Amino acid sequence: MRDIQVTTRAVLWIVESYLLAVILVLYCCPQIILGGCFAVGIQILWMRKHSVHISRLMGIIMVTVFCFGAINCISKKNSMQTEQLNMLQDKWCTLAGKIVDIQTKEDETIYLVRHATLLYAKEKIRISGIYAYQQQVLKEETGKVGDWIVLKGYYKMPQKAMNEGGFDAASYYRSKQIDGFLFQAVCVKKKAVSAPIRQNLYALRERLDRVFLNLLPKAYASLAQGMILGEKQNVDEDMKALYADAGIAHLLAISGLHVSMVGNVLRRGLKRMRLKGIWADAISFVFVVCYIVMTGGSPTAIRAGIMYGIMLLGPRLNEAYDLLTALAISAFVELVYNPYMLASSSFLYSYMAIFGIIILGKPLVENYKNSFKRKKGRMQKCKDVFIEGLLVSASIQVMLLPLQMYTYYEVSLFGTLLNVLVLPLSGYLIGDLFVAAIGGMFWIPVGRTLAIVGEGIFWLYEWLCKGSLEIPGSTIVTGQPKLSTVVIIYICIFGVGILIRKSKIRQMVLLAACYFLCSLGSVQKVPEFEMDVLYVGQGDGIFLRTDKKHTIFIDGGSTSDQELGERTLFPFFKAKKITKINYWFVSHGDEDHISGLKYAITNGYRIEHLVVARLQKNQEAIKKLTQLAGAYGIPVVYMSQGQSFQWDRTRITALYPGEDADVSDANAACLGLKIDVGEFSGLFLGDLGTCEEEEIARQYDLSNIDFYKVDHHGSKYSNSEVLLSEMNPKLACVSYGEKNRYGHPHKEALLRIAQYSKKIHKTAVDGQLKIVY
Repeated sequence: MRDIQVTTRAVLWIVESYLLAVILVLYCCPQIILGGCFAVGIQILWMRKHSVHISRLMGIIMVTVFCFGAINCISKKNSMQTEQLNMLQDKWCTLAGKIVDIQTKEDETIYLVRHATLLYAKEKIRISGIYAYQQQVLKEETGKVGDWIVLKGYYKMPQKAMNEGGFDAASYYRSKQIDGFLFQAVCVKKKAVSAPIRQNLYALRERLDRVFLNLLPKAYASLAQGMILGEKQNVDEDMKALYADAGIAHLLAISGLHVSMVGNVLRRGLKRMRLKGIWADAISFVFVVCYIVMTGGSPTAIRAGIMYGIMLLGPRLNEAYDLLTALAISAFVELVYNPYMLASSSFLYSYMAIFGIIILGKPLVENYKNSFKRKKGRMQKCKDVFIEGLLVSASIQVMLLPLQMYTYYEVSLFGTLLNVLVLPLSGYLIGDLFVAAIGGMFWIPVGRTLAIVGEGIFWLYEWLCKGSLEIPGSTIVTGQPKLSTVVIIYICIFGVGILIRKSKIRQMVLLAACYFLCSLGSVQKVPEFEMDVLYVGQGDGIFLRTDKKHTIFIDGGSTSDQELGERTLFPFFKAKKITKINYWFVSHGDEDHISGLKYAITNGYRIEHLVVARLQKNQEAIKKLTQLAGAYGIPVVYMSQGQSFQWDRTRITALYPGEDADVSDANAACLGLKIDVGEFSGLFLGDLGTCEEEEIARQYDLSNIDFYKVDHHGSKYSNSEVLLSEMNPKLACVSYGEKNRYGHPHKEALLRIAQYSKKIHKTAVDGQLKIVY
């Protein structure tokens, strides 16, 4: 009978979790919400009375069902709001809302405004949050945290990922409940509102910012600001990249260690002052909440705060603290507040790290303690601490590896060992930084003296990171595995966790099996032929893979994206597991065709051949490019009209420029290519104009062209009718930047192309074009 009751209760919990998610998101009616909460409360009381318990697994299933229900219903509501906000893109709008956070920079002030309304003409849209960028004004004119403010400025939505491996800003900011940005904001009206707690916390954070800058060298001070105050935007970019490449970037986030250290130190201090336990617990919890609010309330900090509260509450309810139960409750609470947090990498990393400790770390440590005879003495204790730390760190790394491959497309080979070395010191580092900051608030020389330990640990971290990265093969590019592959790997890891508990097999063998399972995520199926026209803003960037093994790139530059190489090309290469380019063709030397290529060369990306037109050899831009390539040991191949490369089923032919081409005009002397791979045939003519196109159409048979990369980004004076009528391409792709100053693509050019091509792909609208055979 009890089994039937448990099953019935479990089913009701799942159904009510889903329905409560729908109610919370779609209706937000207080009476219905209270009714749903009352029903859940009655079930809890009934279960306690009859001693019926939901298993841990059922708790996790409930959280999953809730997430599914919330996202299923919120997506419809969100899509409607997105359509409304799309209409306001780049429009001069009015924003009214409450300032909840302020970031001050040299030339601007950034407000985080919540409980806000966006107004344009007769449109009135309620939004969760928005970042408003105001040019630096007098200090007395700057708003304060808690103030109600009205701003006017240009609204812009976060952009979705336009390329494979690209940063999905829309998903990232949605997980933070940010609906967009207001640029060139001007304050129209401001109403001071008394919010002493938030304002004092903000003032304290500002003061601690200045204290750290006085205590430590600038680069280390920025690390301290990120680790203690949660201001990751201030972290030195070189340091951030160094920590990320070495696999210890998680140290820069507010972690559970920070929160528990802040709470436990205060709690123990209050108890030594003979304060009653309940008051010590309450004061320490309030202090932890204030610290979380001051540092911006990251998912990791909130998770740690909830779990800390559960740890304090458990003994009051005569319940033992269970790590998995606390983790499930904290996940449920965070996802009730914001179901889209599931798309946040910091949320996923935080919870998967704790799962790693629960599923693998704890049983491994218990097996180690039970499998070997213990010796007494300090050496044995040191050995135990090291081995247990190694097992826990390795367990966390195993649990994070599939997620790391899915989000960063590469892993640090020595990340596990490095974490074993740095994690034991992190507690001392955080403690020293807290103590030094408090001392520095009263007297800077005292703070500097106290910060010597922290500075030494920062130096050691830097030395270890640089040393690990200098080892050949320290970082392995894995590519981005499919989401289904990641899920399967995690299911297998959970299975191994069960084996560790019940099997007598040596735990290190099982842990090695976990690493092997994770390595399966780097296995990718390579197509016979693939072409990707990337969205690079105002420019060109085309990747081709032929016969499964030969990699080709054409151009790779942009005038609208100054960080094209770092933000687009390299993430794309890593996500596709492209470790080298066999032939990199350059149509001509304009920046919108070579800026990303220059970044790849100077950052040591492996390019086996750089191919340019022979007639462009003496052009200044090409001359500088070939000199740069030579300095990095990249051989340069000069190609003339009629010459071709050929292997297997691939043939690349230079159609232009001929001997009579106008070398003085970079566009008129572009390297034009025809690429044939099996049954595929594509035409890539760079920025050639009408005269050059007509000459090519007269000299060559282009009747079998399947794909046409639209000339000169859709210029009015390119894409002639003579060329188009000769080709009749099945697909044409125009690469351009949104709202570029050249007016590309021109309406007349698009009309001409539409007459002869069945389909036109626009990168600024549709993003990356992918063709796979």
